Amino acid sequence: MDLDLSADQKRWVARARELSREVLAPNAAAIDLEGRFPRENLKALGAAGILGLPVSADHGGPGADLLTLALVTEELGRGCASTAMCCHMHLAAAALISAVAEGDQVDRFVQPILRGEHLSTYAISEPGSGSRWWHMDSFVERREGGYLLDSFKSFATSAGEADSYIVPVRSSSTSSHHEYTLLLVDRQIENAKTVGTWDAMGLRGNSSTPMHFDKCFVPDTHRLGEAAFGFPLLLAHGLPYYQVGLAAVYLGIALSLIHI
Repeated sequence: MDLDLSADQKRWVARARELSREVLAPNAAAIDLEGRFPRENLKALGAAGILGLPVSADHGGPGADLLTLALVTEELGRGCASTAMCCHMHLAAAALISAVAEGDQVDRFVQPILRGEHLSTYAISEPGSGSRWWHMDSFVERREGGYLLDSFKSFATSAGEADSYIVPVRSSSTSSHHEYTLLLVDRQIENAKTVGTWDAMGLRGNSSTPMHFDKCFVPDTHRLGEAAFGFPLLLAHGLPYYQVGLAAVYLGIALSLIHI
């Protein structure tokens, strides 16, 4: 399908294609064989500005649209499946963070993403979720100045490697499965840990192990949006990027196999 792309869109796609061929593809086999997290590849994407693509113009970013992100992700998928998946999850997280960050959250969370210095991701699914990703049993308990988080997530791309995790949980023990709060949990927070190992065919480098946030204290300053309002925020600013971007990853992988 021919797309009438803007000059900016063409530039980002060309940049992603060049990085995919020259940086990602040469390391792809070793990353998968060794189950090695593609940190150097992601650093290269950060230096090229790709990790900051979803950051809005209001925050000084490119403000790239969903089509641009999909085309860029497709190009990355042609080069390295694990790198593309990690970048995709970061872009979906960065889009939400950029959209809802307020006050000094812009300086603390958004600007490092724009500079390519911060890798984010999601930790959503729980053992009882199944295909209903929004169904979560875990909840937070209110504490002075923040929340006590005790949640086991079935998997999180870039687990143990990302700088932050968007963690949705029910806002209290009595909240419905559509009333949850979004917390941006820092990698260095005490008692956050990966569980087990990750060994997925063709994606062995993306470190999507389960994570246990074991009674972690998360301050109010790390809440994204209003309490109990996480579901509509995910639907508006996260899920579209996740769904389309995930398809783009696998399309890129498929195209690489048939050498188009």
